[in-house]
Amino acid sequence: MKIERDLHMMKGDGEFSYAKNSMIQRRAVLTTRPILEKAVREVCRDLHPQSLVVADLGCSSSKNTLLFVSEVLNTICETPGSTLDKGESAMEVQFFLNDVPGNDFNHVFQSLEQLEQECACRGLQPPPHYVAGLPGSFYIRLFLRNSVHLFHSSMSIMWLSQVPEHLGCLNEGNVHVGATTQPAVARLFQDQFEKDFPGSCR
Repeated sequence: MKIERDLHMMKGDGEFSYAKNSMIQRRAVLTTRPILEKAVREVCRDLHPQSLVVADLGCSSSKNTLLFVSEVLNTICETPGSTLDKGESAMEVQFFLNDVPGNDFNHVFQSLEQLEQECACRGLQPPPHYVAGLPGSFYIRLFLRNSVHLFHSSMSIMWLSQVPEHLGCLNEGNVHVGATTQPAVARLFQDQFEKDFPGSCR
């Protein structure tokens, strides 16, 4: 199995789609809102970027994707000093939504108009912002060096790039590391994570 090709969420907006079955993930985004707000404020305050680049790694394809975008825009609107003085160009925001190529990016892009309508209904005047899809595994390099101000990954960073080598039948009957997992199996998963993780942050 090639993970970045074969492993993705159920597409569309049908009964069994990820879009209709992602409340736990939504709660995670809402629960971590204060952390996201703090990070956005610090970037705006400390770097004063004229062009802010934000990447959502493992964005998936539900309303949660645009909830994240909305939260970033809302925080920028509420952050003193994030809008520039008269005579200066307004700050622009570029969002890169990343997931595996099998992700339903079409569903995300079809929802963008709804995002704009929700911003208008809330009376927000967000800075000019642009949304682009970026298919590919975040375990390979996806961005130019020093080009992203803020990385976000809500529920995806725990996915490994591959099944650990030499796992074989050691973990037979289990689909994850649990209480009954042999220490050798847990170590294989830990080793794979340690190989993967540094590459995703380059």
